[in-house]
Amino acid sequence: MYNWYAVNDKRGLAPNGFHIPSDKEWQILIDYLGGETDAAEKMKKTSYSVAHGWFFNSGKLTNISGFSGDYGFERYPDGTFMSLSGGDSYWWSSTENNSNNAWIRSISYNIWNNGIDRYDSDKKCGYSVRCIKD
Repeated sequence: MYNWYAVNDKRGLAPNGFHIPSDKEWQILIDYLGGETDAAEKMKKTSYSVAHGWFFNSGKLTNISGFSGDYGFERYPDGTFMSLSGGDSYWWSSTENNSNNAWIRSISYNIWNNGIDRYDSDKKCGYSVRCIKD
């Protein structure tokens, strides 16, 4: 888990030949996979186990994208954690929204919101990152 300052550090969090996707690159992927709901079904790993995957889901998980998105965590600036029970997943983009917040993408586990969401979040929060090849 990284805060946005690590994501945006000039020394580079991603390995050589890779980068953290921008908000626009996230949207390109989501659109390519058919929009928020279809993309979530195509990006989640297919396990339903509470200990090892998505546990409360009405979607048809296929992971045909190969993304293998797993449930994740969110670390607040005060050091506390959210989603420790295997709920939503969060990933940073490299795009800031303003001086305090940057854009993240989230895949939800629940049946009322079975898609990928876009939020702006405090840059001090901790989320996962996914790298894409340059």
